[in-house]
Amino acid sequence: MQYSYSHKFDLSHRGFEFEVLVEYNFAYERQTLTDPASVDIELGDMLNPETLKPISDRLYNALIGNNDGNICDIIEEKHL
Repeated sequence: MQYSYSHKFDLSHRGFEFEVLVEYNFAYERQTLTDPASVDIELGDMLNPETLKPISDRLYNALIGNNDGNICDIIEEKHL
């Protein structure tokens, strides 16, 4: 799948720091009279920024589990 954006993050897991490039799609829906504004972030692959190869599924799941809210908050701040 093609992702429109990417952002470099320093994420930690079990005392280790990992620098990863997170690919994602971002969509912002404006507020209407009946619906509040909403943000949709679809996280994609996490890549090693030096080799641009995906990290392992196991590490991906661990980093997402520990940092999902933080990643989405940073992405949202970047675009709004």
